[in-house]
Amino acid sequence: MEMLRAAKRILSRLLRRYREISPRTGKHPQELLDGQLQNQAFEDLVSSLVSSVTLSPKGRAFSMVEVGTGAGKGSTMSVYRALKRGAPEFLLYSYEGDRVLARLAKNVWRESVNVKIINEFFMQKTDIGPLILPFLSPDDRVRYEKVFASYMRRKNYLRTIPPAPVDLLFIDSVRYTHLAIIHQATPFLHAGSLVLIEDDIPDGGERRIIERFYELSNLREFQVPGSMWPFCAFHVAKSKDPSAPVRE
Repeated sequence: MEMLRAAKRILSRLLRRYREISPRTGKHPQELLDGQLQNQAFEDLVSSLVSSVTLSPKGRAFSMVEVGTGAGKGSTMSVYRALKRGAPEFLLYSYEGDRVLARLAKNVWRESVNVKIINEFFMQKTDIGPLILPFLSPDDRVRYEKVFASYMRRKNYLRTIPPAPVDLLFIDSVRYTHLAIIHQATPFLHAGSLVLIEDDIPDGGERRIIERFYELSNLREFQVPGSMWPFCAFHVAKSKDPSAPVRE
């Protein structure tokens, strides 16, 4: 029975990878449309992280950024409920590069005053060459080179600045983009800001790529029921690379 469950998990991961790397089909997997991370366990995780952040300065609204909105029915719903539980006032800026998904998400959240859906990639086109392509694994290289070649034709890169300082950054984005997102987000973080990532490369691959450029502290890993990948939370302590942005 355990072997059967393990096989199902592996198949689910392979299907997700196939769907993720086929952006030109115009089709999206049903779990992305329905919202895979709309569940109590993920909401509780985000709620615990929200309550652990000390606002700087105090007395302002809690500021959170989500990268990878999807259709707005999944993680965004859980994050919104977690923020309502733990923050009297809050702003959630959620970034989604896919035009179709962003339009769906904007329709879901059109009446919310606390949530802003932004159809932008939370990185710059110039990040793809130095911060993404060198770290593609041999097994992924051919597939993801096609993905990022298609991204090079996009124009909707980060222009909308989030409400700084950002207290919690959640990254649930395309594989291999996490470092580029951290690179862009670091100037908006304060010393107590937390980063939460879904680490969708086996054996902590996204975290290990980030650690080539940034020193991370207070590192914690979480398994969330219903999610096929682990989560990792940390503070960005300092840059290891003089070309990376540094928090003032």
